[in-house]
Amino acid sequence: MNTGGGSVFHRQRWVIFRATLTQAFLQLGLINTDDLPSLACDLMLSGMESEPLLLLASLSPKPNPFEALDLFEKVLRAEGLKPLAEIEAAAISARRMAAEIVEGAVPPHEGARWIWLEIWSRFDHPPELVDFVVLADRMDEMSPRELMQLGSEVETEIVKAAAELLQKEDLQLGTSKATQNGG
Repeated sequence: MNTGGGSVFHRQRWVIFRATLTQAFLQLGLINTDDLPSLACDLMLSGMESEPLLLLASLSPKPNPFEALDLFEKVLRAEGLKPLAEIEAAAISARRMAAEIVEGAVPPHEGARWIWLEIWSRFDHPPELVDFVVLADRMDEMSPRELMQLGSEVETEIVKAAAELLQKEDLQLGTSKATQNGG
């Protein structure tokens, strides 16, 4: 995504998006607190400014996890962002992977498998994501010969499913297993 140039409004939206995505990935365990200082530097380069962000960016590469999390929560509050529910974090993460697939940054099969294993399997099998599971499984079951003949067709279907997911304005996934099981 291009953040160079453009209006202050668009840069601000980009920074909020990056902070929200970081929050989602952190909550799902897709990144850890060791990543927060460098992510804070990225946010600063994108135009976000706050004292907690500066403090987070200045932490050592292996920060105290509690200190890093506390500072990151302060960064979010300074930007007016509320904590995400786990299912919201999952929806944001699934949409981000769908965007990566559509943009060609992630191979379609790899992205579909990630959605299957990291989101669909962990969150009560949301029907909004079942196409990724079916298509990734179809490719997993193909012989090398079938992959040569049909792999690109299935990958095109994955890209189409990703584009359709991105068209959903307010993606609401099913209830998380953790919520159903009481935590």
